[in-house]
Amino acid sequence: MKEVIFATVVSFIAVCAICPKLIPYLKKIKFGQSILEEGPRWHLSKAGTPTMGGIAIIAGVVIALL
Repeated sequence: MKEVIFATVVSFIAVCAICPKLIPYLKKIKFGQSILEEGPRWHLSKAGTPTMGGIAIIAGVVIALL
């Protein structure tokens, strides 16, 4: 049980450390979300938002496993 809690904490800390560097990098390489014209107008403000949640979570889990 202690190992699971430790791995969870390590994964959380890894994700918190990775995200501040990953988000600007993804914006720099223009790895963002495209918005369709058919949607509501307020939704257009989300254009270019990096779609990175999975990358950060997977990286955190891999770091915790190592």
